[in-house]
Amino acid sequence: MSVLDQLSKRVAGDGNAEKVVQKVGPLLEQVGGIDGLVKKFESAGLGNVAKSWVSTGSNQSVSPEQVKEALGPQQVEQVANEAGVSTDEAAAGLSKVLPDAVDNVTPSGQVPSTGDIRAQFGG
Repeated sequence: MSVLDQLSKRVAGDGNAEKVVQKVGPLLEQVGGIDGLVKKFESAGLGNVAKSWVSTGSNQSVSPEQVKEALGPQQVEQVANEAGVSTDEAAAGLSKVLPDAVDNVTPSGQVPSTGDIRAQFGG
């Protein structure tokens, strides 16, 4: 079962997250993989949050506002447009999906290559 399948099951019934989950793989590619995502969160003062998703410990939660701050309005708007939701809905969906997505592709705390991420998301 791909990471995408696992995430889809986990957010079943949450309309915004269901629409956004399909966009996580492409988003990770656009930001430079897991390392790029962590750097974006570090720049927003949220590095400890993103690093918790990579590490083997428990995942810290992230708010939709923090997602917007870390990714920037253009990135969130792009996800929203591709998913057919508002930017607020995209940010809310990403706040639910990103921690699990990153955690699932880094089970041992090791960051995979972009090609490995693409494969894990069924791309």
